[in-house]
Amino acid sequence: MQPIFSIIIPLYNKEKAIEKTLKSVFHQSFTDYEVLVINDGSTDKSEEKVKRFSDERLRLISTENKGVSQARNLGINEAKGKLIAFLDADDYWFPNHLEKLVELHQKFPEAGLLATNYQFYYSDKKIIQPIFEGIPNKKWSGLVPDFFHYEIPNCLDECSCCAQKCAS
Repeated sequence: MQPIFSIIIPLYNKEKAIEKTLKSVFHQSFTDYEVLVINDGSTDKSEEKVKRFSDERLRLISTENKGVSQARNLGINEAKGKLIAFLDADDYWFPNHLEKLVELHQKFPEAGLLATNYQFYYSDKKIIQPIFEGIPNKKWSGLVPDFFHYEIPNCLDECSCCAQKCAS
């Protein structure tokens, strides 16, 4: 059966972060997904850390180093889900992230890009919440009327907070 999400994680030398990243995926409240970790020629122990996970939804694909864009494109080509969700190998999701994206998809099926809010986490004492001029920070959902206007000074579509429809 086709999963709702294909989660694509490009991986290059993130042995210190990848376990926490994958745990944040496997602790999601919404569980209809596959995970594609694209090892982009890592030279550290990143691949070994991924292989410690035995979840049947996880696929590890190794390739020579060609950069993050090529790794994401390879993941898209291998994806089986209805929606693509990107997650950088050193980013983490709150446990309800995918659940919120599914709710947004149901509420706004015409949207080509779905996004949740995000935080920049530097340490327990330094967490920065981005501000989007004209868009309420909490509990807001809707269609952004002018994507490029709201893209400054912070990105609405920070890679690890988005999902998009798969091309049919």
